[in-house]
Amino acid sequence: MEVQFLVSDVEPILKSLTSQIATLEIGLARGFRKELKKLQTTLIAIQDVMQDAENWQVDKVAVKEWKRRLKSVAYDAEDVVDELKYEASRHKMEIQYRMMVKVCNYFSRSNPFVFRLKMARMLKYINEKLDSIRMYALPVNFVRVGSSSADYSTSMTRANLQTSSFIDDSEVVGRVDDKSKLVDMLVNTGNDQIISVIPISLFNDPLIVEHFDLRMWVYVSQEFEVERLVKKIIESAGATCDASDNLGAIARTLKEALMGKRFLLVLDDVWSEDHFVDKWDPLKEPFKSGIVGSKVIVTTRNNEIARFMATNYTHHLGILSEQESWSLFCRRAFNKGGPQETPILVKIGKTIINRCGGLPLAVNVFGSIMYTKKEEREWKDMRGIMPILELSYDHLPSHLKRCFAYCSLAEGLILGSEQMEDIGNKYFNILLWNSFFQYVEENEYGNIKTCKMHYLLHDLARFVGNLNYSTMEAMGYISEDNSEVHGLSCSLDEEGIFEVQGYFGAKKLRAIFVRPATFQKLVVLNIVLMKFPSLRVLDVCHCHMSEVPPSRKKLKYLRYLDLSDNLIEMLPKSITRLYNLQTLQLNNCYLLRELPKEMRNMIGLRHIEFSMDKMANRGLSEMLEEMGRLRNLQTLSRFIVGKDEARSIKELKHLNLRGKLVICGLENVTSEIEAREANLKEKENICDLTLVWDHYSREDSESGGGIMDVDVLEGLEPLPSNLKMYSIENFGGAKYPTWMASDLLVYNNLIQFKLRNCPRLEYVPTLGEQPFLRVLQFRELEMVKYLGQVFYHSCNSETTGGDGTTSSSLGKTTVAFPLLKVLWLLGMPNLVKWLEVLPSFPSLEDLVVSSCPKLEITPSQFPSLKTLRFMHTNEKALRSLSSNLITISSLYQGGLLQNNALVLQSLWINNCPKLETICPCEEGQEGSLALALLLFPSLEELLITECPLIKPLPDLQGMTSILLLELTGFKGLKSLPEGLRGLKMLKRLRIGRFSKGLNYIKGEEDLQHLVSLRHLTLEGWPQHNNLWRQLQNLTNLTDRKPANNVMIHTG
Repeated sequence: MEVQFLVSDVEPILKSLTSQIATLEIGLARGFRKELKKLQTTLIAIQDVMQDAENWQVDKVAVKEWKRRLKSVAYDAEDVVDELKYEASRHKMEIQYRMMVKVCNYFSRSNPFVFRLKMARMLKYINEKLDSIRMYALPVNFVRVGSSSADYSTSMTRANLQTSSFIDDSEVVGRVDDKSKLVDMLVNTGNDQIISVIPISLFNDPLIVEHFDLRMWVYVSQEFEVERLVKKIIESAGATCDASDNLGAIARTLKEALMGKRFLLVLDDVWSEDHFVDKWDPLKEPFKSGIVGSKVIVTTRNNEIARFMATNYTHHLGILSEQESWSLFCRRAFNKGGPQETPILVKIGKTIINRCGGLPLAVNVFGSIMYTKKEEREWKDMRGIMPILELSYDHLPSHLKRCFAYCSLAEGLILGSEQMEDIGNKYFNILLWNSFFQYVEENEYGNIKTCKMHYLLHDLARFVGNLNYSTMEAMGYISEDNSEVHGLSCSLDEEGIFEVQGYFGAKKLRAIFVRPATFQKLVVLNIVLMKFPSLRVLDVCHCHMSEVPPSRKKLKYLRYLDLSDNLIEMLPKSITRLYNLQTLQLNNCYLLRELPKEMRNMIGLRHIEFSMDKMANRGLSEMLEEMGRLRNLQTLSRFIVGKDEARSIKELKHLNLRGKLVICGLENVTSEIEAREANLKEKENICDLTLVWDHYSREDSESGGGIMDVDVLEGLEPLPSNLKMYSIENFGGAKYPTWMASDLLVYNNLIQFKLRNCPRLEYVPTLGEQPFLRVLQFRELEMVKYLGQVFYHSCNSETTGGDGTTSSSLGKTTVAFPLLKVLWLLGMPNLVKWLEVLPSFPSLEDLVVSSCPKLEITPSQFPSLKTLRFMHTNEKALRSLSSNLITISSLYQGGLLQNNALVLQSLWINNCPKLETICPCEEGQEGSLALALLLFPSLEELLITECPLIKPLPDLQGMTSILLLELTGFKGLKSLPEGLRGLKMLKRLRIGRFSKGLNYIKGEEDLQHLVSLRHLTLEGWPQHNNLWRQLQNLTNLTDRKPANNVMIHTG
């Protein structure tokens, strides 16, 4: 097993090479077909040798050297295969698009004979090397262990891992909350039969013993045979079966044993879904004979097993606290017969525990290892944790082992008949489910944005990679021997240079990631292009480059290129000859105006991204001509419809895109028939779609353009069936097409819907019946007057108008907007009535109403509201909203103050020139802003701006949860509020535009106590010299960039 671990990361390379050679065109190999066939045969033979790696008994040093030689030659072979693929793609382009007058060969126009000779010579060299390596691995060198020894080793491993249900409660550390939650779930819930937990011991809890008629505990582990497992369950149930019974008879015996009983079955330590999942369904049938409340618990470290078993509940265990980790460690390491607990060993032990990072498995096993170490010198050697982690790594299938060390499609590690993106996503999820990744951050739609790797697992990844990946700080230490380095991550020095010369010996360098420390300009990219021709990955984002040097043919193997966040105005024409390129990232390149027209020849491209975080109207102004030729394209973040045929919406027809797509320039689509050419219905993998017309002026409103917009939107239907996010911008129609008015519910996976700048639109579509809608934004809908019944529920023909008050659907009792969390109504100057239809908005947390001056009637029930922002809004609307926080003159006790005060996290009060107080008291009683704020103990953001009549500012004492505080526009104020020093968690503070005569901060001492403050903005004081001197003591402002540290505005 140890030898297999050492060589496992080479196997995916060999498999990938074998697969690629098999798919090369026959005519491509003219002149060296024999050598190419031999290479394929040799690679298969070496893979057969590696399949026996687990049974080798050999010095690890010899295996490492064998692997090093094999890996080096494998990379040479990969270069040859990629060069053949490059030349084939170039030749295909030259024929298809007539880039040359006469094409006679597959290869170089200058001298095809020389190219064939070069390939033949390289293949012969590689084959000779591989023959030597294969011969070295024969049994005369790597001696196989007899099967009996292997079986004995395996059985010993299983015996050591065997578990049972007999657990001493005094030996259990922590997990009190986990146990309590699971006991409650087992005892108090109904018929949720199958539960996955990772793993916990609550089998002998008194409540469990009393609740269940029958309790069974069966250890599963790696070996899974249906008959043997069922027999174990029967024995655990206290029944018997004949050893000669077939599976059917055994299943009937189990069914009889469980009949009429409330049972609990624990299947402990299920490892591999390969052996378990296929055989699980037949096992579930006997379990149905138990009565309601029976449960099956599966303990596993593999979440995919839980998913395949269709479990009703999965409970994940978190990490142990430092105290719990130390307690568990001491019980193992300093137990009777172990070393004496001396101060030195305690110090070393706590260092070990810190390295374990709260992982129970690591703490437990490490404690057991230290139990056998009696000497201090043995304790100081902490390398024993790696074998613990190797165990989980070893259970990964071979195709995942190298993906764990380096997750990238550009490495060519993805094999299979499916799309590589789908396979890659599956691989990532398996690694995540097996805890090789942690701390996943998801966006509000459930998509994974980022994840982290525990540093112990990072050490394992580096160990698996055999130090083939290097990290170098600017002007940092460089190893003398870099010949085996395949990946390099480096940062720039102040001059925009990294010590690239030190890596000129890394001839097989595959990936470079350049990270500027701040915003230096990269000045050595041309050296990179010349010295590292084998690069597959080049990431130079955020490097302030204004141009990309010509690549010529230097990077013909490149598959991934990230030029995002640079100052590039144009790309060199030579980049279009990178026929192996699969991913091109151009995000936030605001100065880039056009792409080279020859990019249509880059048939290998799968992902082109040029999203804009800000200034969405900047960047590319038009698309490539004939973009539709890039048939392999999977991601195209933005498509700009042009006026000419070569840039029309028809170019989208045959592109099987996925992810996010923004279609701009829809005013250039001339008919419904043309719009249908986009073929959106076939793009099932698109989950985020935005449709954008150019801005409409007042003159357009009578030009008939709006009618055309309706036709175009009609033609774009049906939309992708799996759509989750849908946005429409600058739509000029007064009404929707028929499908959107009546059939939008067909797209019942919608999570987000946005309408923006639709100046003639008179009503909004029915959205209240969308079961999963979470975010809804309406912005600049100038003609909408009502959010009525039709907004909540679909209506029949009796509906008389946008307010829907006469609709026969008023009697509906279905909850409207059941999962909606965010609702924005911005820039709706003619909105008069927002009808309340109950029940509705049970989950709404964030409500923004701005620039709706005619709004008079609003709903009053928002039971989950946390953040409320009202700006430039009619006083009547604010009074109508019983849970409001802001009125023109005062706020009386309402639903939010009574029911939601404890959960309110954000409070914005902006541009209320007559606001004097926010009063939580009954009408006629005294109240103050300070008293109102005391009702919000969870408040994290407080922004009060342009409210000149509020005085004095509230006392902030006791509001310890505040993270963001902005107080501006109080022209009569001459000092900061009291209690500022108590805001120990405050990170952002913006104050200013108080009295013009203010030139000294009375609360200077308070500012010095803001230990968490990172961003401070002062504005609006002409006499700021004294202020600046006072602020010199704020040394905890770490971010010194002009936009983020102390700013003093004198305007």
